[in-house]
Amino acid sequence: MMSGKAKRRLSWTVPVISVIAVTCLAGSHFINPIIRTRIERAMNSSLVGYHTHLESAHLRLIDGTLFLHGLYVYQEVHPKPAVMEIPMLRVSIQWRELFFRRGVADCLISSPRTTINLIQLRSEQKRKITLKQEGWQRALESIHPFKINKFRISNGTVTYIDTDPTRPIKLQRLNIIADNIRNIHVPENRYPSTFHLDTVVFDTGHATLDGQSNFLAEPLPSLLTEYRIERVPLDALDVPVKRVNLRIKSGVLWSDGILEYSPDRKRAEARQLRIAGVHLTYVRTPQTASAESVRFKTIKATAAKVNNAPDLLLKVDQLTLSDSTVAFLNDNSDHQYNLYLSSFNAHLSNLSNHSKEYVSTIKADGRFMDSGAAALAGTFRAQKRGSDFDLDLAVDGANLPSLNDLLRAYGRFDVQSGDVSIYSQASVKRGTISGYIKTLFSNVVVYNHDKEKEKPVLHQAYELMIGSAAKLLKNRSTQQIATEVSLNGKLDSPTMSTWEALGKLISNAFIDAI
Repeated sequence: MMSGKAKRRLSWTVPVISVIAVTCLAGSHFINPIIRTRIERAMNSSLVGYHTHLESAHLRLIDGTLFLHGLYVYQEVHPKPAVMEIPMLRVSIQWRELFFRRGVADCLISSPRTTINLIQLRSEQKRKITLKQEGWQRALESIHPFKINKFRISNGTVTYIDTDPTRPIKLQRLNIIADNIRNIHVPENRYPSTFHLDTVVFDTGHATLDGQSNFLAEPLPSLLTEYRIERVPLDALDVPVKRVNLRIKSGVLWSDGILEYSPDRKRAEARQLRIAGVHLTYVRTPQTASAESVRFKTIKATAAKVNNAPDLLLKVDQLTLSDSTVAFLNDNSDHQYNLYLSSFNAHLSNLSNHSKEYVSTIKADGRFMDSGAAALAGTFRAQKRGSDFDLDLAVDGANLPSLNDLLRAYGRFDVQSGDVSIYSQASVKRGTISGYIKTLFSNVVVYNHDKEKEKPVLHQAYELMIGSAAKLLKNRSTQQIATEVSLNGKLDSPTMSTWEALGKLISNAFIDAI
């Protein structure tokens, strides 16, 4: 049974607690509108180019926890749609850290939705100011008097809308946890904070980051993290990559590795990067020729900067492309043709921007124009100036009529039947190329009267002449026509990049030689 003393203590304790609770509730009721107005005003004064609207705020006086409901962020130039919608944001005191004499807070954002479209993105790019200058961190810190030490996002969604609103690019079920942001614990570590991120990518893929960071580093936060990407569908990228003349159909991506960024150390190292079943086409058009030229110059300049850069490591240990199609489409009314490799498999190892440590290798095979067996093998070395590689290329027994678009574009004729084989060995070093391209034609029939009789007489005569020349050039013992192009000499530029040199080689192999 309860003693009399205990009863007397309970008799006054319950009313006191009740009074405190009622007072807190009443106080909250009166100060919540003031808090809402103050927070909205403080956030808007911190942001540059954006403004916010806050529907309601609630301060729980009993423990100092602050709740924000219906927080919207708008871009001032293009306010629709809202860049961010936050149904609920909670900031609470981290009581444990008070034992370390630090007054810090825990911030939880529940089910936020971030949406940005191409118009808003381009407007953002034109402003050319950093995230720090935009004031996002100041705006978040203005919500609560205590500095945020733990930050969490639960069940977030990020949506990007390009030119086609029916094909948005989404990250869903986004979860982020970052702790020890104020470097209270192990401050002597290079990366004292911990963070985790996981999200669903493009509806069916998945990505995770697990690492450490220093969120207080200047001028930008530094990080070291393991990453993993699984089953990411690549066709979701088809709309935005069209602006760089690429077309993507199907394809799934897997990768894992390490990312590191700090003022004196930058690293992106993929242990494995695997792509399966992609159909990738590069499209060249007269309308985009000038943009392509500018783009290639930018790529070349960037490649020159990163090659052997002492504070930057870019590396792919193993890159695998399987069961894919890679194509080049020249979409020009005067020279329209399509070259492609189907059933394409490739394995590249030790791709790196540092030549002293790594020599890259490639082995690939496929079906050229769905007929000829194609094989490629080579080694590549990163250089400060220009390209450096050795390459062997072979295409055996490709169906020649499948190249009629190419023959019409550059030779103004087509063929009725025949096969073509192409063999090349090339070595590029210090701006000099050496090697050869050999092309063999067999069983070539250019002119067929029954099939060509509807063409103009002069064109029939032209094709008849080519067919006759082919017969005269045919080797009587092998029944083949052979041409060989020497590749010995200087490249157009001693600083030509590896990809430019490869492009020249392929152009010689599939256009000039034929």
